Amino acid sequence: MQDGDTNNGNKNTDPLFVNANNPMGADGIWGTADDGLRLQTSSPAINAGSNTAIPNGLTTDFSGAIRIQDNTVDMGAYETTPEPLPLKLVSFTGKRFNGLSTLNWQTTNEEGVKNFELQRRNDLGDFVTVATISAKNAATQRYTQEDYTIAATTLYYRLKMVDANGDYTYSNLVHLSDKAAVATTIYPNPVNNVFTVATTNETLIGTVIGISDVKGAVVWKQKLNASIQQVDVTHLAPGIYFVKFANGEVKKLIKK
Repeated sequence: MQDGDTNNGNKNTDPLFVNANNPMGADGIWGTADDGLRLQTSSPAINAGSNTAIPNGLTTDFSGAIRIQDNTVDMGAYETTPEPLPLKLVSFTGKRFNGLSTLNWQTTNEEGVKNFELQRRNDLGDFVTVATISAKNAATQRYTQEDYTIAATTLYYRLKMVDANGDYTYSNLVHLSDKAAVATTIYPNPVNNVFTVATTNETLIGTVIGISDVKGAVVWKQKLNASIQQVDVTHLAPGIYFVKFANGEVKKLIKK
């Protein structure tokens, strides 16, 4: 980085390594916590790299830590991990079925914690925040958050845990893949006025869905033009209905 050309992705400044004179650290082993070429927390190389320069499939740094800690990669071989918060993340797990990811986590020692940001990315994209959950600040807490999205690839989830003073740290990554290769769902259910049809079955695109009452009478029809589409049932009276798709699949719908 020193004396580099600023027009070619370099910075003409001291990168502030932890100990440039001892690259492997006291243990003499590369890729461990005491490596001297890690960046100090005040390093100008933090969040200064280019995400597009990371080879496809590379998700960790030289030491095995998550390669991108804060949406932008650090310059160098090591990614800087923010200082840990007082709270302890006991577990962070998830499951996925029919396009619905359910994430669960448990904490202890919550004190002065502002919120949790549930973040998601696919194999190629950056992390995006899909939900922000306020912290309960109790001795032991359990949280559950759902995220619905159609995806053919593996999804990666993490928590950004934010303290009241703005400090934050990240959880481990949870990798989730859909358990159903072809799936069609409707949500929310029960519904007030509008529900969403989401399907991974491409053969249904362009076909007509029908909504029938409990007597079998068709009360509404609508063409399915996309894999995710809203259906307005404001005009329907409260009760039980059945949504039938062109492939014969039927979903029970409750109108509130």
